[in-house]
Amino acid sequence: HAILKANWERLRGFRDPAGKPWKLVKFPMPGKYTEDGIRLPASYANFYIANQAVLLPVFKDAADLRAEAILKELFPRREVVAIDSRALVYGLGAIHCLTQQEPSISDLR
Repeated sequence: HAILKANWERLRGFRDPAGKPWKLVKFPMPGKYTEDGIRLPASYANFYIANQAVLLPVFKDAADLRAEAILKELFPRREVVAIDSRALVYGLGAIHCLTQQEPSISDLR
């Protein structure tokens, strides 16, 4: 909690290029999620914005619906699609992480 609070306060001090403060939105956190005794990085902030949709990782948690409602309000012209991401966070990532670039095999040689 202390780290998240410090980050929130830091963000409140940021300004856009015109000197105006950013519009910040508080987003819920899912409860502590563990698998095989390991705490996993479950976060709704790992969503992905596509052309017609927003893909939201969910975790069978009470906060799932609040996170979905917030994104529906923020992206009214996109469909918010909740995707069970418990297996994904076991790999230490989620929806947004899956969209990142992968080097080609020739880049690795």
